[in-house]
Amino acid sequence: MAQSDLPRVSFEKFTLPNGLQVILHVDRKLPVVHVNHWFHVGSKVERPGRTGFAHLFEHLMFEGSKHAPEGYFKYIEQAGGNLREGGVNGTTSNDRTNYFATVPSGNLEYVLWLESDRVATLADALTRENFENQREVVRNERRQTTENQPYGRWYELVNEHLYPAGHPYSWPVIGRHEDLEAAGVDEVAEFFRTYYTPNNLSLVIAGDFDKDFARDRVAHYYGALEPGPLLERQRRWVPALAEGKIVEVTDRVPQARVHMIWPAPQRFEAEETALDAAAAVLGDGLSSRLEKLLVYDRRLCTEVSVFNYAREIAGLFGVIATVRPGCDVREVEDLVNGQIARLASGGPTRDEVERARTVWEYQYVSSLERIGGFGGKADRLNESNTYKSDPGYFHVEHDRFRNLTGSKIAEAVKRWLVSRHGLTLRYFPDTLPKAAAGAAGVAGAGAAVEQAEGAASTQAEGNGSSQAAPDGVLDRSVVPALGSDTPFQTPEVHEDRLDNGLEVLVVEHHDLPKVAVSLNVKSGGVHDPPDRCGMAQLMLQTMDKGTRGYGALDLDEALSRLGTVIGKSMYLESARIGMDVLTDKLSAAMALFADVARNPLFPEEELERERHRHLDHLKQQASHPQSLAQRLCPGLVFGEDHPYGRPVQGYASSVAEMSRYEIARAYEENWRPDQSALVFVGDIARDQAMKLADQRFGSWKGDVRPAKEVPEPSPDRKSNRIYLVDRPGAPQTVVCQFIEAPSRETHDYHALRLVDAIWGGGFQSRLNQNLREEKGYTYGVSTSLGLLGVSGYWKVQTSIQADKTGEVVKELMSEMAGLGGERPVGEEELEEARTGRIRGYAQRFESLRRIAGSIGALWSSERPMSDMRDAVENLQSVSLEEVRSTARKYLDARRAGYLLVGDGSSIETQLSDRGLPIPEVLDPEAQPAARASDSAEVPEAADPDVL
Repeated sequence: MAQSDLPRVSFEKFTLPNGLQVILHVDRKLPVVHVNHWFHVGSKVERPGRTGFAHLFEHLMFEGSKHAPEGYFKYIEQAGGNLREGGVNGTTSNDRTNYFATVPSGNLEYVLWLESDRVATLADALTRENFENQREVVRNERRQTTENQPYGRWYELVNEHLYPAGHPYSWPVIGRHEDLEAAGVDEVAEFFRTYYTPNNLSLVIAGDFDKDFARDRVAHYYGALEPGPLLERQRRWVPALAEGKIVEVTDRVPQARVHMIWPAPQRFEAEETALDAAAAVLGDGLSSRLEKLLVYDRRLCTEVSVFNYAREIAGLFGVIATVRPGCDVREVEDLVNGQIARLASGGPTRDEVERARTVWEYQYVSSLERIGGFGGKADRLNESNTYKSDPGYFHVEHDRFRNLTGSKIAEAVKRWLVSRHGLTLRYFPDTLPKAAAGAAGVAGAGAAVEQAEGAASTQAEGNGSSQAAPDGVLDRSVVPALGSDTPFQTPEVHEDRLDNGLEVLVVEHHDLPKVAVSLNVKSGGVHDPPDRCGMAQLMLQTMDKGTRGYGALDLDEALSRLGTVIGKSMYLESARIGMDVLTDKLSAAMALFADVARNPLFPEEELERERHRHLDHLKQQASHPQSLAQRLCPGLVFGEDHPYGRPVQGYASSVAEMSRYEIARAYEENWRPDQSALVFVGDIARDQAMKLADQRFGSWKGDVRPAKEVPEPSPDRKSNRIYLVDRPGAPQTVVCQFIEAPSRETHDYHALRLVDAIWGGGFQSRLNQNLREEKGYTYGVSTSLGLLGVSGYWKVQTSIQADKTGEVVKELMSEMAGLGGERPVGEEELEEARTGRIRGYAQRFESLRRIAGSIGALWSSERPMSDMRDAVENLQSVSLEEVRSTARKYLDARRAGYLLVGDGSSIETQLSDRGLPIPEVLDPEAQPAARASDSAEVPEAADPDVL
């Protein structure tokens, strides 16, 4: 696609007298509107000893305002904002804090009232109780995302050691425990009054709305806000190290990992584009320079990633390499430095430049699929306006990529990565001597840092005038009525079939020049022989590592030239390969896609590479407490002797033994056209899709065999126990509650969806309100309902502060008993859950890939395509009594089991103190109890969950 043909984002911008900047972008693809706020304040305005304020206040913004006192989510979900669908959230970075909500178009005024009330009144509505509760939630978020994760502190350590003391990027966005504990309500309220002002806010409204109406309502609800004080902006401050710096960390990690980081230019600086391209040349795909050398050729690393992350006043360029056991960290570092030096001296090839440009084009077009959410059009407009005062500034990147040359990339690499010193952060397993990983003779963490390239200078910005409010007093207690639900027509799915039995499902969607393609096969992990658990997964991983037409590297290069990759997903009962590609490259990409699907050779050498990588991944996954809990649960529900209880990714022992012959035979038996469906969604006509399908798959043959039956789970198994995986000293406990559920053929299908939403399927759910909003014990809790072919299971999962484990187990027991009959679902509770899911439904159709995924999941689950069309009607038809009886039927607390992953000594004491049984201890390293895979996620992913 020519750069001049890339779609651009149109917009209008105006500014209110109080300094509020407003950007309007109309997109009538769906009957929804997105409201996106960017406050130009992040963690960089904080100071040492008072870190985490910006992020803490982001949490407090959801606690309720003067005229919406019951909490933001109660009101936004009534309007159709849906956290589950990604349509409402907030985030904090070093540089900005954003809040966004997508709702049906008729509720624009309601959202503007709700959002402006937060800005106008939240400081006055803030209570000590809310403040202390959310402070604990944030501390648990830190424990979950940073402290209880393998390599979890790497980014915090990089910022701490790369930037000099006092640099605003040197402390973590989430803050430190001691700083959060020291914070007071008055300090946080003053933070709000300083930074949450109209002249420090950029507001985007995007979607299906009337611009004149939006202008009028924005002026009405935001025009009376008083402007804030004149603000000082931190200017560019890129650090320079006086010498190379090495920091070593010993932690509970499965493999050594090295992070090589260099200071880099800030966001929107000209050389950012060249370094983005350099990152692609070095680390994007199997044929990239570092992945080919370190992972494919030398087999020194399990994985390598390269990134260029530009922030407002400085950026980071990084290489992260996970080193295979027995390999030398220093050798990896030397090879990385050698490849960077080679790129700086010789530059990239013309093919590498074109591949980087093509990938960027694809990523840019993909970002335009969504009006909101993370990284959608509203985010692009707001980012450019916040940092460059021009909502369309991101279009400048078009010109930079159009004019990008190999010499520009080489010059940027030389200037930023070769001519400057960087930081090397090494992680070592706490069971591995450092010398064994080649870490001898390194410098400590105290190397001198020299400040350079822009000191801590600032610039004034803001509206310091005392602009009077518009004439008249706005009565914010007057709540605008919610609009009527706009009729939403789901896209039509055209269903066809080739002569060989391959089904072809097509959705035409011509808004953007892009197509999502997937091949779905009714064969998954349940079809593995009991002693070859993980075979389907290893087969899938190796399918694109050598075909009749291409070797592994040649195929990766060919796909990269087209700006795409082939993704692969293995589930319990099905498998899928898929790709997204720009329309003008679809025909060429389909030739490669079909070659992978139809002609894999499973070369012995490639199989051995993938086997070793897979075994390394199993070790990594077993060290991750959340993943470990997810992996263990199915075996506890169904028993390890049942296909549903065995991990899709297998055990180390079975993966090590399976042969190429067995894998090739499994492919021939299970990948057949009569058991497959090819899905096209996007910029393609139905007849064109059929022509492509016939051209590439019409001659595909396969023996017709009866479907393999999955037996019913044994009725004699006992899963209602408490199980424990001991992780001494863990700062949190991962808690899972699980119970068997029916198959997807149940007549209670739609009622189950509503019970799940009320129990733990949303922010306003019973479990989340109890454990997060009332008690502050967790960052979040959720339920997942996996309805499979002959059975299913229902699971609660949360990570909670370690000293609350026993109490949380009791609360989970109480909540299940309550929903199961002691505290039945109320009428208002049901209507809130139903309304939230129905009004958020349209948001599922913004992304081509998500539409294709929903169609593939429906097909694989043998649900009719009409489920997508009738989803709203099906939910509306469920009565209160049906919901109550369904909860009673399936949520019997006496049948529930529990898995706890945390400090065993503390957990056993807490359980004993509350009269609960001593847990049965599991050894995740034992075979087959290791269950070392992430297959516990499979039931949720395989289930279509239309609504």
